Amino acid sequence: MTSTLTERAPAVAAIATVAIAAIAWVAVVWQTPTAGEMSMRPAWLGSFTATWVAMMAAMMLPSATPFVMAFVRGLEGSRSWPAGVGVVLAVYMFVWASIGVGFFAIANAVVVPLPRDLAAGLAIAFAGLYALTPLKRAGQARCLEMCRQLTLPAGGAVRAAVVAASAYGLSCVACSAGVMVALFAIGMSDMRVMVVAAALVFLFKLATPWARRVELVVAVMLVLAGGWYVLGQASAQLARTA
Repeated sequence: MTSTLTERAPAVAAIATVAIAAIAWVAVVWQTPTAGEMSMRPAWLGSFTATWVAMMAAMMLPSATPFVMAFVRGLEGSRSWPAGVGVVLAVYMFVWASIGVGFFAIANAVVVPLPRDLAAGLAIAFAGLYALTPLKRAGQARCLEMCRQLTLPAGGAVRAAVVAASAYGLSCVACSAGVMVALFAIGMSDMRVMVVAAALVFLFKLATPWARRVELVVAVMLVLAGGWYVLGQASAQLARTA
């Protein structure tokens, strides 16, 4: 029985990861009506972090499932794989939680004198431009590499989980930073924005040639859409002040 469970461990870990993502989506839907009302004052850091972590779990865990399976396979039948998977998910979400806290701190420390709509347009254009950068490509390549085959360091499942999940999390941040900046700038209260952002993240993790072509087209469309929106908002501002 134990041998059978060990053989099925990658599939069991994948199901558990997807199940957590599904629960996170439920939590996000429940939190969304109040997410846009949260102030960025320090007193609201706890509420913001809870919302942000739920969003990252919903958006990032589905595309991280191949990495979790690769991690379990890398343990080569170790019976401690459940603890390892738990640590992997915890460390991975800690990386994204840290990024959210960083966004929060910047939002409180830096005041940008731009109308919200204009900032949203710039953020959309930035997401498209970032998708074309070498940093994004490097993060994407590393993510895909770690999902295909993973060589774990010695020292037990827990240590391997901390090292691997930290490296994978940072690679995911490099891959998806443009999308996250746009999500943060536009706001976290619109489910449509979240679904689009999640779809982009998933697209970035696909390794097929057609996905790369679609990704390029989407990046150019984001730049054009963001630029068009910025010009429209700027024209409207000038017309109101004329």
